[in-house]
Amino acid sequence: MYKRKPKNEMTPEYTEAVKDFNELNERLNEEYIDRIQQGIIEDPAKFWSYAKSKKKTATYPREMAFGERKADSPQQVVEMFADYFEGLYTKDEEPFDFDDEYGTEPDDAWEVELSMSDIDTAIERLDAKGSAGSDDIKLLMQVGSTADARELQTDINNVLRWSEINRLPFNQAKCEVITLARINDPYYVTYFMGENVIERKQEVRDLGIPVDTKFDLLAHMERSITRARQSMGYIKSISKGQFGTRALVVLYNAYVRSKLEFASVIWDPYQQNYSDDIESVQKQFVMYALGDTNRIPPYRLLPYEERCEKLGLDKLSTRRKINNALMAYDLYNGRINDVNIETRFIRRQHHRQLRNERPLAETIYETRYGYNQPLAKIIRTVNEFGGLMAMNRNEFKVQITKKLKEQPHDELDDGT
Repeated sequence: MYKRKPKNEMTPEYTEAVKDFNELNERLNEEYIDRIQQGIIEDPAKFWSYAKSKKKTATYPREMAFGERKADSPQQVVEMFADYFEGLYTKDEEPFDFDDEYGTEPDDAWEVELSMSDIDTAIERLDAKGSAGSDDIKLLMQVGSTADARELQTDINNVLRWSEINRLPFNQAKCEVITLARINDPYYVTYFMGENVIERKQEVRDLGIPVDTKFDLLAHMERSITRARQSMGYIKSISKGQFGTRALVVLYNAYVRSKLEFASVIWDPYQQNYSDDIESVQKQFVMYALGDTNRIPPYRLLPYEERCEKLGLDKLSTRRKINNALMAYDLYNGRINDVNIETRFIRRQHHRQLRNERPLAETIYETRYGYNQPLAKIIRTVNEFGGLMAMNRNEFKVQITKKLKEQPHDELDDGT
């Protein structure tokens, strides 16, 4: 039809055809976006397939880097990956022959039948402190003198000897030592693993949490906020205003809020400025997700709590308090067993039922840092909700969520 129409002229027939085409294209695109959103709601991981389809290319970058090395050909890339993974393992100095070490299977060997129940029972009976591997072994000791340092070095030698006997060698290049202290002049000692000096670090990562020498975890909070903002920016750039609030909330919960809540019981801030900075990430998302519905006549912005409620979200500070309360419930009721924590729970003996029962004795701290350490918070939380600790976990969560939402303000209790 385009070729049949006169040049530089819009005939009624052609105009009608263009209109029909645009309407069909728009309708098909809306149906496609609806299918994408429904898939994301059912499985947030499908967002990445959609994001990949929006890219202009799906090939690997032409140039890849590892450390100071660069590779711009397939062969160089393969060799670079091989060198990387080779560095993760320590080769045996001598070839290991299983048959020579353990012998061949005897003629009278008998078969063993195991059910899933047997395996589950065996796993539950495993000693958590008796791991068979050498990865992520941690030695912790309070060192304040030369004698303490010698004792810790002896422990290091014993662990090294154990690993050699069991053919589980350490990658000594990855072994690190860090001194955690809140004083200005801590006691530093050089430690050895065999003949190699263990590298001293100012920051290490433990179970995904970066820990520095002051153990204040501020670096983790700042990085989490940065990563959350980056993830939210990427979601906004891919969705381009085409996704509805339901799909956006699913993506936010999966890829933004999860970064702001990982291990929050450990690093939950008591400084108001950090709490506000974390909350600002969700405030930014709420503004984007609600769009023009944020405001009511005469163009007044709805309160933040009401906007969160429209999206089915709770304030991040409230969610952290709920997580702290659930951790306190699990520890107090033995759902999580830890001897070191249990010894810090000094349970009070009440000869009669009290109206405001405080089950645990609280320690008096001279600093805000001590007052707000995770275990001190947990003990105060147990005492605050002591009358609810006998409930089952689901009922407890419902009750403390209701109580926390009813609190008139959100000021942090920092011990001052």
